[in-house]
Amino acid sequence: MTTTSLSTLLLLGTYHMGNPNHDLFNMQADDSRSAQRQREIEECVSLLQAFRPTEVAIEAVPEKEVTINDCYQQYQRGTYALADNEREQLGFRIAAALKHERIYAIDWNEPIGYGIGWLYKYVEEEAPEVYHRLMERGKASIKALANLQKISSIGEVLYWMNQPEQLQANHRSYMHLLQLGEGKFYPGIEWVQGWYGRNMRIFANLLRITEPGDRILVIYGQGHIPLLTQYTRDSGFYKLETVESYLG
Repeated sequence: MTTTSLSTLLLLGTYHMGNPNHDLFNMQADDSRSAQRQREIEECVSLLQAFRPTEVAIEAVPEKEVTINDCYQQYQRGTYALADNEREQLGFRIAAALKHERIYAIDWNEPIGYGIGWLYKYVEEEAPEVYHRLMERGKASIKALANLQKISSIGEVLYWMNQPEQLQANHRSYMHLLQLGEGKFYPGIEWVQGWYGRNMRIFANLLRITEPGDRILVIYGQGHIPLLTQYTRDSGFYKLETVESYLG
């Protein structure tokens, strides 16, 4: 990437529509392929097209990009039924509507430090008061999102998730892990370092696909958006637009 002409980013934080249950706290999303949700997704796609992205980047590792693009090309030909995840329901639809030739996979997802499951077990045993606060905070956040989903359209949910205060609240949960450990043993800090590092690698993958003047729509889990936003602003490589400008 060169920096002579700034490119533009739109970072869209989402929930995981397909319920992969890979996170510590997981909302059970309803079926994105129901008739009502499909209408809502089509509305989101129509609104997000106004950003005029030249590339769509999704939360998938580059090693899967060939397979992903094979599915995307089948979808363009009308021979592929979209899976119930945000990568395809939003990413494929927007890219196809704008006649993009391909989808970009920019994730990096290797094991981080001790692993979040081990870390929470350690917290439960060694710092029960911190564990209680973390669990209550996580459960409350998922409950709020689940309740909102019951009464709101997908566009309304995404708008809410991308409000600065919601992004900050999500990110603050990681900061609570810094309380864990002392002396020469800081498992919470090591895990948070890994989380920051994962998102740095994602940002590096984003830089590799960027050419001057590009307009890139990045569709990612909400938890990644605060750090990707920070790296975007710190780097000076991109202009950043807001989700509320399109879904508001």
